[in-house]
Amino acid sequence: ILNNSGTFTTSFNGTVYHYYGGTKLTINNSGTFAKTDGTSTTNLDAIFNNSGTISVQKGILAIAGGGSSSGTIDVSANAILALTAGDYTFASGSVLDGAGMIQIAGATATLSGATTGTGTFSLSSGFLIGTGALNGLLKLSGGEISGTGTITANGGADITNNVSLYGNRTLSLAGNSNWTGGTIYTGAGAILNNAGT
Repeated sequence: ILNNSGTFTTSFNGTVYHYYGGTKLTINNSGTFAKTDGTSTTNLDAIFNNSGTISVQKGILAIAGGGSSSGTIDVSANAILALTAGDYTFASGSVLDGAGMIQIAGATATLSGATTGTGTFSLSSGFLIGTGALNGLLKLSGGEISGTGTITANGGADITNNVSLYGNRTLSLAGNSNWTGGTIYTGAGAILNNAGT
């Protein structure tokens, strides 16, 4: 277990590697965990629980062990926080902010209430489930939105590739939404509500 209540900074494209088997490393961040440099990917094959601030200023910070966030995730322009595996939960009141992107790229992400902030939230592969709200743009270029409950995208959606919406899932869109590519695969009681333009 790695507990951080201060400021933990990485400025290169390093890796936390789950080498010895057993339970993965757990990182509990109540301070600030920052990727400040490195134009490629810093890989964390660890469970990452954030109650403080994750700051991605350059490149990609990839989390492959799941975890949760009840704090702030701030991603700068042209940077990405990528959730590549595991189960990750965004608690009610968690902050998703910055001009960059929070990307679900193989993980299962659960919304557990309304988030704040205007950061872009992207689903490229994996699953988006739960009930909650996103205030920024929802980018859909793959993956599946499934299970019961309602996900609200107050910043609208940008659909650019194949995506699945099924399983009594309701997706409610406000703001401006655009569908420019791909097929939307639906069924099993899915509902798409559009209240925007």
